[in-house]
This record gives sequence, C-alpha cells and structure tokens, in this order.
Amino acid sequence: MVQRELLDDIEKLAKRRGYTVKKVGEAVRLVHSEAPLYVEVVETSRGIAVRIGYEGLKDYIREIVDTEADPRSYIEELLDDLTALAHEVYDAVRRRGLPARLEAREAVMDVLEELEEAEEE
Repeated sequence: MVQRELLDDIEKLAKRRGYTVKKVGEAVRLVHSEAPLYVEVVETSRGIAVRIGYEGLKDYIREIVDTEADPRSYIEELLDDLTALAHEVYDAVRRRGLPARLEAREAVMDVLEELEEAEEE
C-alpha cells in the first residue's frame, strides 16, 4: 500500500493536471479524463513502480483515427502529457526517499504501434 504522505503528493499532481485518482487493488491509478490511459503507482518488492497503462486501447485509437483531423499529433500530445505526469510522480517518490522504478516506455510504444496499425487500415 502506498504511504499516505506519498498518496497526498500524488493526488495533488493528478488534480493539477486534471487526472482522477482511483484505487485498484493495491495500486493507485491517475486516470486521464478523456482517454483510457493512466499512470499507475504500486508498491513492489523492489520499491515503488510508476508505470503507464491502458484499457480498451484498440477501440479508443480507432475512434481517434476516425474523428481527429491529425490523430498522430493528438495521440503524441496525450502521451507527452502522460509521460510528464509519470516523471513527476517518479520524482515525488524519490523525494520521499523511496526506491522507485519508472516503467513508461513499453506502454507508450504499445499505443504508438496501435496507432500505426489503425492508420494503415
């Protein structure tokens, strides 16, 4: 379970950026208001993991490709915002003196690959 003081820091970061904080099992998720993407904070045996995750990605990406004039720019801006938030959360964990890992790259690549596939269809 994430420490109360750290949770307060995370909630402030989420609120400032317009994300909603949800508890899912032992994890805390900072959920984007318009996309099925989130930053997840979970305590592991090696410290605190800060990762980017998603749900229902394929349908969401296809909807964006169908509705946005420039879907690639839209998704890239979204990922930039999400990655910046993940870095801020990671920094907050480190400031508390806790061991932390940032695991953002894989999910970002998944989103971009899904976008590429949708654009090719």
